Amino acid sequence: MNILEDTMLVYRIAKNYYIDGYGQKEIAKMTGISRPQISRLIKRGQEMGIVKIEVSLPETIEVKELEMELASCLGAGSSIIIPSDRTADIDNFFPLAAGRVEECLQGHHYIGIGWGHSLYEISRNLSFQENHTELVFYPLIGCSGSINPYLQVGSIVDRFAERYRAKARYLNLPVYLRESNISRDEVGKWQAFQKRWERLDAAVIGIGTLGMKDPIYIDEVSKDPYLIKWKKDIEGDVLAYMMLKDGSILHIPGYQHIACPIDTLKKIPRVIAVAKGVNKAEAIYRAAANKYFSTLITDENTAKEIIRLSSK
Repeated sequence: MNILEDTMLVYRIAKNYYIDGYGQKEIAKMTGISRPQISRLIKRGQEMGIVKIEVSLPETIEVKELEMELASCLGAGSSIIIPSDRTADIDNFFPLAAGRVEECLQGHHYIGIGWGHSLYEISRNLSFQENHTELVFYPLIGCSGSINPYLQVGSIVDRFAERYRAKARYLNLPVYLRESNISRDEVGKWQAFQKRWERLDAAVIGIGTLGMKDPIYIDEVSKDPYLIKWKKDIEGDVLAYMMLKDGSILHIPGYQHIACPIDTLKKIPRVIAVAKGVNKAEAIYRAAANKYFSTLITDENTAKEIIRLSSK
């Protein structure tokens, strides 16, 4: 176990004990770690400075003001900014963002999950929850290729369900299917998920970059000449929907896009977007303008860049 994984384990155990109110015996049962080891990890949390009366990082007035300014710029329902710990040797964004995702999902029952690096890392940093048999997690998109773990949405959904001790449903279709080769079985699976997407009451998505300098990361269309031609006009993507600079979506001829329809996504009561990186600022701004999410979780630097862009 490396330093980052060890620190995050201590953080999650401390949060389970001090914030979530679980006893050491319950935590041991949830995590599969022995009770004596749980006790030692809790003690280490104090020694490492993770536990200071409450297991959280204080939100500064500056960050709260930045959240309000960002929400105003985006027209989003809310913005959550993860404070940067400039003294830390490790990036604390995803462990803390995972905790905020958990807060946002409270009270929801049918939850759609997207793909990408951010969603992959969020799923790895979720806390182990008590049984939530009423919860069901659904993929919002098909998978792509067989190498990139960030695009295997079934695995990400599975990890959400595992941490929540909830149910999961799987789509098992590629994100792009050639229209000339679609089978009746594939059509049936896709149509069944159309109905499931319509009943979602929450979703968690990432926002990708697919601009001029970025490679086309989706195997199924990576060499498509039409997409390559338009690549310079793409600002970013949400669920592999390519967002053009004029606000429209690029549709690739000859392919069926297997993902929750944009109009359906916009009707979901709460859509949480998790995205960070100044290189994603334009894509986040475009997605907000298109009303693809209601809550944004990001970091300070990205927030400041989005505000700078909006003031142009």
